[in-house]
Amino acid sequence: IRSSIDDYTSDAFAIDLGGTLRLPAYNFNLALALVNLGRQRNAFIDTREDVPGHLKIGLSKGLSHAPIMLFTEFRRFNHGDVQVAGGVEVEIQKIVQLRAGYNSNGKDQKFGLSKDNLAGFSFGGGLQYRNFLIDYTLSVAGGIGYQNSFTFSSFL
Repeated sequence: IRSSIDDYTSDAFAIDLGGTLRLPAYNFNLALALVNLGRQRNAFIDTREDVPGHLKIGLSKGLSHAPIMLFTEFRRFNHGDVQVAGGVEVEIQKIVQLRAGYNSNGKDQKFGLSKDNLAGFSFGGGLQYRNFLIDYTLSVAGGIGYQNSFTFSSFL
């Protein structure tokens, strides 16, 4: 991780560790990750800061008689803040997924503007063909604006 402003620089190292427990018989997944484990190597001018590490716990559960997956994620940051996210995915014909979700981080993205009403919400979908997946997500960040994300994945 590297940051620079004018002639001032700082760098750090970090690693992510995680794992997933899948229980296909129950259509249930549990994931745990330790994110940004590391430390700053060089101070920025005279300021030394902690790397913003956090613990992530995610759960997903597919419904038994409908092509719907519910999911939630909890994040606890090393400075004590907690974020909660959740959403739903609907699968259509095993190749198309539609998603909607909410992240409690949206409460910090409100600036008194008309765009603030949907801050924290996200909408998207994916197309899967054989071992390839194309995903798109629109995340609403209130007064900050919108984030468009595209992901291309392949399963080995």
